[in-house]
Amino acid sequence: MNERDEARPRLSAQQPEAAKRVQEWLRFAAMHQPQAEPRTLPEFAEQIRPQCSPEEFHAFVMDYFACQLSVRGDPGHLQTVAQKLVRTFWALADLEPAPTETLLGLKQVLGAALRSVDDSAREILVTHCLEPLFESRRIAAMFTEWEDDDRLRDVYQRALAWGEGFWPHTRGG
Repeated sequence: MNERDEARPRLSAQQPEAAKRVQEWLRFAAMHQPQAEPRTLPEFAEQIRPQCSPEEFHAFVMDYFACQLSVRGDPGHLQTVAQKLVRTFWALADLEPAPTETLLGLKQVLGAALRSVDDSAREILVTHCLEPLFESRRIAAMFTEWEDDDRLRDVYQRALAWGEGFWPHTRGG
């Protein structure tokens, strides 16, 4: 029995767990079994008892998405991760107050991935992550400096053109 299997019954029963133990399990799952992650990270963080600190949650979110976006050669996996990043970004952006450091970190992780992937993976990230994010004018405004970045300008402009078609009819319009 591995660490993930050992932790799963306690987590599914939602019995109190120390934040450190849960985070260790999540890091293990993210790094060794990318398909075994929770549906959304904020939902899963709510199950951690005692609650993890904002700093602990930020560190986990950054590690998780950096790891997941580094998986190459599996378009289905990348599409799933891109969609999970959108749901996570929206969930965090809707919090009061929004965890600005984590949102900026997610933006950096996405930017790094867009700079490092091949054209087909880049297309997946734009179509399944950046364009849906930009359906919110408020979220699109967080990415404006990408227009000044030679390696991100084209994806920024494309996603912005997509998103503007939805304003003000959707999230944060």
